[in-house]
Amino acid sequence: MDLDDSWFRPAASYLVESRDKELHKAEVNAEVHESLRDALEKSSNDLYQSVINNAVDDWMRRLDAVIEVKRGHFE
Repeated sequence: MDLDDSWFRPAASYLVESRDKELHKAEVNAEVHESLRDALEKSSNDLYQSVINNAVDDWMRRLDAVIEVKRGHFE
């Protein structure tokens, strides 16, 4: 009886493929992270300080309201 073993691959071959995929993903993600970092730095440099101050003040107001009623959540 002949068995079709074309589907059979040694277990180690999966490890090699997995490692290669992870290395490739790391290279791709490194490039993406750098461009993302550059975009975030540019956009953060373009923010006005007053916009940041208003966001922090609003967050504090909402936090105080949640603490006052002793329940709830906010984003």
